[in-house]
Amino acid sequence: MIINGIKLPIDHSENQLQKEIIKKSGLKKPIFRIIKKSVDARFNNVNFVYNVEVCNYNEQLPEYKRLEVPKTLLKNRPVVVGCGPCGLFAAYILTGTPALKLFASPWL
Repeated sequence: MIINGIKLPIDHSENQLQKEIIKKSGLKKPIFRIIKKSVDARFNNVNFVYNVEVCNYNEQLPEYKRLEVPKTLLKNRPVVVGCGPCGLFAAYILTGTPALKLFASPWL
């Protein structure tokens, strides 16, 4: 089970996180893994926000494999249309370097 949006103060303890997971999951002895930990600093109130994967103590959390991107040499330099987060990531994966040339469209 995945629990999203567990919000705790910056100075919280591991025990507080576990208590919140027990409360939200309904499990008595959960095993958990932090999937994502982010900072919410809106409204002058700084908190950590957790997304966690949880299972019961007698179960096992699934193992995940890392995504392996094959290294291939391209004959020509790639052209990626769009320079939002996805376009920049695609260009980085295709070239293997963060040094990119960005061009503005003459039609805009």
